Amino acid sequence: MSSSREDPTGQEVDLTTLSVQQLQELRRQLESELEHLSGSFGQLRGARGKYQAAVKALGQSFPKAVAGGNKGDDTAVPAKKELLVPLTSSLYVPATSSHKKNPSVLVDVGTGYHIRMTPEKATEYYNGKVVGLDVNLQELERVVNLKAGDVQAVSEVMTEKIRASQAASA
Repeated sequence: MSSSREDPTGQEVDLTTLSVQQLQELRRQLESELEHLSGSFGQLRGARGKYQAAVKALGQSFPKAVAGGNKGDDTAVPAKKELLVPLTSSLYVPATSSHKKNPSVLVDVGTGYHIRMTPEKATEYYNGKVVGLDVNLQELERVVNLKAGDVQAVSEVMTEKIRASQAASA
């Protein structure tokens, strides 16, 4: 265990020089940061799951087009394929696909913008998003682990100081 940690300015702070009250405040601050980072981690995992679900849906709706086979011919999408289109997260309407040749989908690219893409391009787009989120999740996990270590170090130093104070008063 190290008894020093970097402060927000990047300078190392010797935890043993801080009072119990300062250590308690530091621990509260670190726990708050850790809670925020953990929430962000959960949100990124949720977004990753949505992108993976989009890739899966594309694969189920356009299996040959997404797999890369028979591009542009009549077998890319079955004629009049039955689909359920979500209107909300819990309300769907039945629909049929109308593109027999050169199918396309609308991809939500953020801030209310949608781009028409082929199923192949949409799959590439969503797979790229998944890869990008995987990188961000790995980095965030590293930061969360470091922050959790900082909380542990502060708690240990604080416990030592409280014990020392109690032993001195006894």
